[in-house]
Amino acid sequence: MPLAIVTGASAGFGRLFALQLARDGHDLLLVARREDRLHEVAELAKKTAIDAGKPEPRVELVPVDLLSDGAATKVFESAPDADLVINNAGYGHYGPAAEGDRAFQTRMVRLNCELLTDLTLLYARRMLERDVGTVLNIASTTAFQPVPYFAVYAATKAYVLSFSEAIDWELQDVRRQRRGRGRAARGQGPRVIAFCPGYSPTEFQAASSYPESLGVYPMKAEEVVRRALIAVQKGKQAVVPGLGNKLNVVTQRLVPRSFVRATAGRMIRPKLADEG
Repeated sequence: MPLAIVTGASAGFGRLFALQLARDGHDLLLVARREDRLHEVAELAKKTAIDAGKPEPRVELVPVDLLSDGAATKVFESAPDADLVINNAGYGHYGPAAEGDRAFQTRMVRLNCELLTDLTLLYARRMLERDVGTVLNIASTTAFQPVPYFAVYAATKAYVLSFSEAIDWELQDVRRQRRGRGRAARGQGPRVIAFCPGYSPTEFQAASSYPESLGVYPMKAEEVVRRALIAVQKGKQAVVPGLGNKLNVVTQRLVPRSFVRATAGRMIRPKLADEG
């Protein structure tokens, strides 16, 4: 069975990716810091596959703090020939950036950008050698605009989007050049896909202190995961799921960036303590 790697697999989208992939007939390598939660997800994934009439998947666990030195290499060495790698691990912070915990926010950049980059590069090189495989990088609709009071998180997702689009083009260009030299190239080859969901209720909101009342165009997390895996099947790039989210992104491109920034800031600005 094809092998899929999911980072941040202990909760939220990661947990749902693990269950859906098991249901679709994948073996799994699940990565997260909380080993007890990983074991729970692994057992549930096996049960989900069996209930769906699929063979029980092989599920391996890599309990590791992805901010630790060598974490990406540890994951890669555990499964260098994975067919699908889902870079889902990440977190956010809601509130004035200048007043927040600096270390917390710089760690966010390391996890959301540096770790994702390291894993993507490791697997992109190997997938290019094999001429097959997909890296799915979870970005966000915040990638398309600056978001005051979500400043660092939105900036990390803008990086994920830009990086994923660029490296995907590079991979396709290498394959085009190889075909020009008469070397065999089958299928669509390796891909790096940026998936950009909008608001979806998961544990992320509580972890980032983001008020659920500020969510717009909400989508069920299960539907987000389903559409992400469809994007993988179709080999699409920079996918924004949901009509409301798509319209939001398109509208942002038609108005001045200063207007987008100010509107976002006013919409999600935290209330002052004396405002109640």
